[in-house]
Amino acid sequence: MLAAVTLAVGGTLAITRNGSETIFLVAAAYIALVGAWLAIIDLRTHRLPDRIVFPSYGVLAALLAFHVLSGSDVAALGRAAITAALTGFLYAVMNRWGSMGLGDVKLGILLGLILGWAGWGAAIAGPVLGFLLAFVVAIVLLIAGKGRNTHIAFGPYLIGGALIAIAQHLGNR
Repeated sequence: MLAAVTLAVGGTLAITRNGSETIFLVAAAYIALVGAWLAIIDLRTHRLPDRIVFPSYGVLAALLAFHVLSGSDVAALGRAAITAALTGFLYAVMNRWGSMGLGDVKLGILLGLILGWAGWGAAIAGPVLGFLLAFVVAIVLLIAGKGRNTHIAFGPYLIGGALIAIAQHLGNR
């Protein structure tokens, strides 16, 4: 339902005057809502369900297409694709070493789409901020005596870092 409403709003904005600027806001709101949902699930279960992540690829891709078709920043498409691919690759390498789950890899691709759309600064800042947030929590857990074997859900920090970078991007517009 959320995906359908988001796409309807994005499609409508694509045909309106100056709607392309607002399409990114729709995408950001969608990621904030889906991200909150995924963060709660990940904190509870240490899982990021494909049934939520995979359809979100399509929603963001469609919104990005609306954005480009409305005559706006065509380079956003390339940035989004490159960022999603690079983020997915880097996170997959980290998954191979065992420090990141496969759900985090899939989430990273999704977040890479919107961060690349926002710009190169957001594409770099989002993951860096996510890792910094997780690092701070890990240090606090170690200080609290939780030990090195405590597993933390990484998705909420990746989402948090992405949302901070998106908010920064929107603040600079």
